[in-house]
Amino acid sequence: MPIKKVKNSTEKYREIAKSGDDPHTLTGRGSNKDLTVQRVQFVSNNVRLLNTKFNCILDVGCGNGAFLDELRHLGAKCIGILPSTEECQIVSQLLTHDNVTIERGISNNLPCEGDSIDLLLCNSVLHGIGFDQNLVRNSLREFHRVLRKGAILYIGEIPELNEMDGRNYGTSFILYCLWVLKNRGVITMLRQVRDYIHCALTNRIYTIQPTNMFFCNRKDFTDMLESEGFDVEHIYESKTNKRQFTQDPVKSQRLDYLCTKK
Repeated sequence: MPIKKVKNSTEKYREIAKSGDDPHTLTGRGSNKDLTVQRVQFVSNNVRLLNTKFNCILDVGCGNGAFLDELRHLGAKCIGILPSTEECQIVSQLLTHDNVTIERGISNNLPCEGDSIDLLLCNSVLHGIGFDQNLVRNSLREFHRVLRKGAILYIGEIPELNEMDGRNYGTSFILYCLWVLKNRGVITMLRQVRDYIHCALTNRIYTIQPTNMFFCNRKDFTDMLESEGFDVEHIYESKTNKRQFTQDPVKSQRLDYLCTKK
Protein backbone atom coordinates (compact mmCIF):
# COMPACT_ATOMS: atom_id res chain seq x y z
CA MET A 1 0.00 0.00 0.00
CA PRO A 2 1.47 3.38 -0.97
CA ILE A 3 1.81 6.26 1.45
CA LYS A 4 0.81 9.38 -0.43
CA LYS A 5 2.42 12.73 0.32
CA VAL A 6 -0.03 15.39 -0.80
CA LYS A 7 1.02 18.85 -1.95
CA ASN A 8 -1.93 20.83 -0.67
CA SER A 9 -5.27 20.59 1.12
CA THR A 10 -7.16 20.09 -2.14
CA GLU A 11 -5.26 16.87 -2.86
CA LYS A 12 -5.61 15.70 0.74
CA TYR A 13 -9.37 16.01 0.93
CA ARG A 14 -9.91 14.67 -2.56
CA GLU A 15 -8.09 11.52 -1.45
CA ILE A 16 -10.25 11.36 1.69
CA ALA A 17 -13.43 11.76 -0.35
CA LYS A 18 -12.35 9.11 -2.85
CA SER A 19 -11.59 6.66 -0.02
CA GLY A 20 -15.26 6.37 0.94
CA ASP A 21 -14.51 6.85 4.64
CA ASP A 22 -16.82 8.49 7.19
CA PRO A 23 -17.72 11.95 5.78
CA HIS A 24 -16.70 13.46 9.11
CA THR A 25 -13.07 12.97 8.08
CA LEU A 26 -13.63 15.82 5.60
CA THR A 27 -13.52 18.18 8.60
CA GLY A 28 -9.82 17.43 9.08
CA ARG A 29 -10.43 16.25 12.65
CA GLY A 30 -10.24 12.52 12.02
CA SER A 31 -12.56 10.66 14.36
CA ASN A 32 -12.88 13.54 16.84
CA LYS A 33 -16.55 14.35 16.26
CA ASP A 34 -16.91 16.00 19.67
CA LEU A 35 -14.45 18.72 18.64
CA THR A 36 -16.48 19.44 15.51
CA VAL A 37 -19.63 19.76 17.61
CA GLN A 38 -17.83 22.17 19.95
CA ARG A 39 -16.52 24.29 17.08
CA VAL A 40 -19.94 24.47 15.45
CA GLN A 41 -21.48 25.65 18.70
CA PHE A 42 -18.70 28.19 19.36
CA VAL A 43 -19.00 29.76 15.93
CA SER A 44 -22.78 29.64 15.70
CA ASN A 45 -23.12 31.26 19.14
CA ASN A 46 -20.89 34.15 18.05
CA VAL A 47 -22.85 34.56 14.82
CA ARG A 48 -26.22 34.40 16.59
CA LEU A 49 -25.13 37.19 18.92
CA LEU A 50 -25.27 39.46 15.87
CA ASN A 51 -29.05 38.95 16.03
CA THR A 52 -29.60 39.21 12.30
CA LYS A 53 -30.87 37.20 9.35
CA PHE A 54 -28.78 36.85 6.19
CA ASN A 55 -29.88 36.69 2.58
CA CYS A 56 -26.88 34.53 1.67
CA ILE A 57 -24.40 32.60 3.84
CA LEU A 58 -21.20 31.22 2.30
CA ASP A 59 -19.05 28.56 4.01
CA VAL A 60 -15.66 28.34 2.29
CA GLY A 61 -14.17 24.89 2.87
CA CYS A 62 -17.35 23.57 4.45
CA GLY A 63 -15.99 20.11 5.36
CA ASN A 64 -18.90 17.76 5.99
CA GLY A 65 -21.40 20.63 6.07
CA ALA A 66 -21.85 20.75 9.84
CA PHE A 67 -21.68 24.57 10.04
CA LEU A 68 -24.19 24.98 7.22
CA ASP A 69 -26.54 22.51 8.86
CA GLU A 70 -26.43 24.56 12.06
CA LEU A 71 -26.64 28.03 10.50
CA ARG A 72 -29.05 27.33 7.62
CA HIS A 73 -31.98 28.74 9.61
CA LEU A 74 -30.26 32.15 9.61
CA GLY A 75 -29.90 32.37 5.83
CA ALA A 76 -32.43 32.47 3.02
CA LYS A 77 -29.73 30.89 0.87
CA CYS A 78 -26.67 28.93 2.06
CA ILE A 79 -23.73 27.85 -0.10
CA GLY A 80 -20.93 25.47 0.81
CA ILE A 81 -17.65 25.58 -1.11
CA LEU A 82 -15.40 22.53 -1.55
CA PRO A 83 -12.38 22.13 -3.84
CA SER A 84 -13.11 18.77 -5.44
CA THR A 85 -16.01 17.16 -7.28
CA GLU A 86 -15.75 14.10 -5.03
CA GLU A 87 -16.29 16.18 -1.87
CA CYS A 88 -19.17 18.12 -3.43
CA GLN A 89 -20.97 14.89 -4.32
CA ILE A 90 -20.64 13.47 -0.80
CA VAL A 91 -21.73 16.60 1.07
CA SER A 92 -24.58 17.31 -1.36
CA GLN A 93 -26.00 13.91 -0.42
CA LEU A 94 -25.70 14.76 3.29
CA LEU A 95 -27.35 18.20 3.09
CA THR A 96 -30.65 18.00 1.24
CA HIS A 97 -32.22 21.17 2.66
CA ASP A 98 -33.95 23.37 0.09
CA ASN A 99 -31.88 26.46 0.90
CA VAL A 100 -28.46 24.72 0.91
CA THR A 101 -26.29 24.08 -2.15
CA ILE A 102 -22.72 22.78 -2.46
CA GLU A 103 -20.47 24.16 -5.17
CA ARG A 104 -16.92 23.54 -6.29
CA GLY A 105 -14.40 26.31 -5.69
CA ILE A 106 -11.30 27.37 -3.78
CA SER A 107 -10.72 30.20 -1.34
CA ASN A 108 -9.03 32.51 -3.86
CA ASN A 109 -11.44 31.74 -6.71
CA LEU A 110 -15.05 31.56 -5.54
CA PRO A 111 -18.01 30.83 -7.86
CA CYS A 112 -19.94 33.84 -6.53
CA GLU A 113 -20.87 37.25 -7.87
CA GLY A 114 -19.36 40.34 -6.29
CA ASP A 115 -21.19 41.99 -3.37
CA SER A 116 -23.54 39.02 -3.05
CA ILE A 117 -22.75 37.48 0.36
CA ASP A 118 -23.93 38.66 3.81
CA LEU A 119 -21.97 36.20 5.97
CA LEU A 120 -18.81 34.38 4.91
CA LEU A 121 -17.48 31.65 7.17
CA CYS A 122 -14.01 30.21 6.68
CA ASN A 123 -13.13 27.88 9.53
CA SER A 124 -9.97 25.78 9.83
CA VAL A 125 -9.01 26.43 6.19
CA LEU A 126 -6.38 29.16 5.82
CA HIS A 127 -3.77 27.31 7.86
CA GLY A 128 -4.07 24.23 5.64
CA ILE A 129 -1.48 22.51 3.49
CA GLY A 130 -0.07 24.78 0.83
CA PHE A 131 -1.32 28.06 2.31
CA ASP A 132 1.26 30.81 2.71
CA GLN A 133 0.97 34.55 3.23
CA ASN A 134 0.41 35.27 -0.47
CA LEU A 135 -2.37 32.71 -0.83
CA VAL A 136 -4.01 33.90 2.39
CA ARG A 137 -3.94 37.52 1.15
CA ASN A 138 -5.39 36.47 -2.20
CA SER A 139 -8.14 34.60 -0.36
CA LEU A 140 -8.95 37.65 1.78
CA ARG A 141 -9.19 39.76 -1.39
CA GLU A 142 -11.60 37.24 -2.88
CA PHE A 143 -13.66 37.28 0.33
CA HIS A 144 -13.78 41.07 0.10
CA ARG A 145 -14.95 40.86 -3.52
CA VAL A 146 -17.94 38.61 -2.83
CA LEU A 147 -19.07 40.22 0.44
CA ARG A 148 -21.48 43.14 0.55
CA LYS A 149 -20.38 46.33 2.32
CA GLY A 150 -20.90 45.89 6.06
CA ALA A 151 -21.18 42.09 5.68
CA ILE A 152 -19.64 39.68 8.18
CA LEU A 153 -16.46 37.68 7.69
CA TYR A 154 -15.76 34.94 10.28
CA ILE A 155 -12.35 33.29 10.05
CA GLY A 156 -11.74 30.45 12.48
CA GLU A 157 -8.68 28.69 13.88
CA ILE A 158 -5.71 30.76 12.75
CA PRO A 159 -2.65 29.48 14.66
CA GLU A 160 -0.51 32.09 16.37
CA LEU A 161 2.59 29.91 16.35
CA ASN A 162 3.97 27.21 14.05
CA GLU A 163 2.24 24.01 15.17
CA MET A 164 4.39 21.95 12.81
CA ASP A 165 7.68 22.94 14.43
CA GLY A 166 9.73 19.81 15.22
CA ARG A 167 7.77 17.47 12.97
CA ASN A 168 10.73 15.96 11.12
CA TYR A 169 9.09 12.67 10.11
CA GLY A 170 8.90 13.39 6.37
CA THR A 171 6.87 10.61 4.70
CA SER A 172 8.09 7.85 7.03
CA PHE A 173 5.20 6.14 8.79
CA ILE A 174 7.51 4.77 11.49
CA LEU A 175 8.98 8.18 12.27
CA TYR A 176 5.49 9.66 12.22
CA CYS A 177 4.29 7.06 14.75
CA LEU A 178 7.27 7.81 16.98
CA TRP A 179 6.44 11.52 16.82
CA VAL A 180 2.78 10.82 17.66
CA LEU A 181 3.80 8.56 20.55
CA LYS A 182 6.07 11.23 22.01
CA ASN A 183 3.72 14.18 21.51
CA ARG A 184 0.20 12.72 21.51
CA GLY A 185 0.48 9.56 23.58
CA VAL A 186 0.13 5.85 23.06
CA ILE A 187 -3.64 5.85 22.41
CA THR A 188 -3.38 8.31 19.52
CA MET A 189 -0.41 6.40 18.12
CA LEU A 190 -2.38 3.14 18.21
CA ARG A 191 -5.22 4.87 16.35
CA GLN A 192 -2.80 5.81 13.59
CA VAL A 193 -1.58 2.21 13.37
CA ARG A 194 -5.21 1.05 13.22
CA ASP A 195 -5.96 3.52 10.42
CA TYR A 196 -2.86 2.41 8.52
CA ILE A 197 -3.84 -1.28 8.78
CA HIS A 198 -7.39 -0.41 7.72
CA CYS A 199 -6.05 1.34 4.63
CA ALA A 200 -3.82 -1.62 3.84
CA LEU A 201 -6.70 -4.10 4.09
CA THR A 202 -9.06 -2.00 1.98
CA ASN A 203 -6.48 -0.89 -0.61
CA ARG A 204 -6.85 2.76 0.35
CA ILE A 205 -4.12 5.39 0.46
CA TYR A 206 -2.78 6.50 3.80
CA THR A 207 -1.77 10.17 3.61
CA ILE A 208 0.99 11.88 5.54
CA GLN A 209 0.71 15.60 5.00
CA PRO A 210 3.62 18.01 4.60
CA THR A 211 4.62 19.91 7.71
CA ASN A 212 4.19 23.42 6.32
CA MET A 213 1.24 25.56 7.37
CA PHE A 214 0.23 29.21 7.67
CA PHE A 215 0.41 30.81 11.11
CA CYS A 216 0.31 34.44 12.20
CA ASN A 217 0.15 36.30 15.51
CA ARG A 218 -2.97 38.35 16.18
CA LYS A 219 -1.41 41.77 15.60
CA ASP A 220 0.02 40.87 12.21
CA PHE A 221 -3.13 39.06 11.12
CA THR A 222 -5.30 41.97 12.27
CA ASP A 223 -3.09 44.32 10.24
CA MET A 224 -3.46 42.00 7.23
CA LEU A 225 -7.25 41.94 7.53
CA GLU A 226 -7.45 45.71 7.85
CA SER A 227 -5.16 46.24 4.87
CA GLU A 228 -7.47 44.03 2.78
CA GLY A 229 -10.57 46.04 3.63
CA PHE A 230 -11.92 44.55 6.87
CA ASP A 231 -12.51 45.90 10.37
CA VAL A 232 -11.77 43.34 13.10
CA GLU A 233 -14.65 43.52 15.58
CA HIS A 234 -13.81 40.62 17.90
CA ILE A 235 -11.03 38.05 18.44
CA TYR A 236 -11.83 34.80 20.26
CA GLU A 237 -9.82 31.84 21.50
CA SER A 238 -10.86 28.99 19.22
CA LYS A 239 -11.02 26.47 22.07
CA THR A 240 -12.68 28.49 24.81
CA ASN A 241 -14.51 31.32 23.02
CA LYS A 242 -12.82 33.73 25.43
CA ARG A 243 -12.50 37.27 24.05
CA GLN A 244 -8.96 38.28 23.12
CA PHE A 245 -7.36 41.57 22.07
CA THR A 246 -4.68 42.59 19.62
CA GLN A 247 -2.30 43.72 22.35
CA ASP A 248 -2.48 40.46 24.30
CA PRO A 249 0.74 38.40 24.35
CA VAL A 250 1.20 35.69 21.72
CA LYS A 251 0.34 32.21 22.97
CA SER A 252 0.42 28.77 21.43
CA GLN A 253 -3.23 28.73 20.40
CA ARG A 254 -5.63 29.28 17.53
CA LEU A 255 -7.83 32.35 17.23
CA ASP A 256 -11.14 33.25 15.58
CA TYR A 257 -11.63 36.64 13.91
CA LEU A 258 -15.07 38.23 13.47
CA CYS A 259 -14.83 41.08 10.96
CA THR A 260 -16.96 43.42 8.89
CA LYS A 261 -16.27 44.59 5.35
CA LYS A 262 -15.44 48.29 5.24
